[in-house]
Amino acid sequence: MEHATLLKISRFIALAGVAAMFLAGCTPTSSEQESGSDPLVFVGVPVDESQDIAESYRLMMNLISEATGRDVEFYQSQDYGTSTEALIAGKVDVSLLSVFSYVLATSRTESIELLGTVARDGGDLPGAYAYGIKGAGDASIQDLEDLRGKTVCYSDPGSGVGYFWPAYSMDEVGIDFDPVESKDYKAVFAGTFPQVAANVSNGDCDAGFLLDAIYDTALPNSDLVDMDSIEKFWTSPVLPGLALVVNSDAISEADAEKIKQKMLTLGNKTALVAEGICESEGECAFLSSAAWGFVESTDSFYDPLRELCGRLEIEQCSK
Repeated sequence: MEHATLLKISRFIALAGVAAMFLAGCTPTSSEQESGSDPLVFVGVPVDESQDIAESYRLMMNLISEATGRDVEFYQSQDYGTSTEALIAGKVDVSLLSVFSYVLATSRTESIELLGTVARDGGDLPGAYAYGIKGAGDASIQDLEDLRGKTVCYSDPGSGVGYFWPAYSMDEVGIDFDPVESKDYKAVFAGTFPQVAANVSNGDCDAGFLLDAIYDTALPNSDLVDMDSIEKFWTSPVLPGLALVVNSDAISEADAEKIKQKMLTLGNKTALVAEGICESEGECAFLSSAAWGFVESTDSFYDPLRELCGRLEIEQCSK
């Protein structure tokens, strides 16, 4: 695999957010920040198609508003590249980033501040696995090596679980994973994890990669995919969870700390049920059906991905 190809891909991801200029004019001035009267800008991407995106983030935005005493303006982005670019440009105050997007963002500016990491269980270290899935009963795919000559679905080119980690693992077994020029297989970016599962289920893709909690929890509790039509064939090493971040150049240190403390205390389904905000954890529309909430973490928690970037000589990932 030519490292220049991955470098080209990472540049595409990092620069894909030119469309984020739709947020122009939303960045508060310094005086407005001090007054605290301007709305905070929050950008989210679809996490789970079994829930409406605005509904998925509604409770989170309410908590942010309660913590800071400020209104929150929500903008939907269809990909991590756009939201990351807007965040770096200071057009966004708060965002939830994929692992790869977080690493890219922190390599480009020192203004990205980590507030917490998404976990699926309050007692577990936040993290996630990528699952390789195939059509049920497809004996031609037993491991990553068998993807040669197949059509493979990824979710988002800015997703660590949905693209980067599986692609890196394919490279390790000798498959050229370049989604544009590879002669080894055909790549399809489906956009979301549920759509990846649907494409594999209906035969549009021979295989695909999902967040483990989507496969284990979200899809079985939805009507999006017949689980009998797909099966798992590969599990990745562990990856860190999604990162809740702010741009410290666009938001005051006091507001950032208020958001952090609110999310670490009330930003989880157990606390939301205890507060009477949700009736049960299973029915709580907070982030996604697969997520529990936020736990404290540090920037070093994301170093394993930076190490992978270094091994593949991706300059953009270096701090």
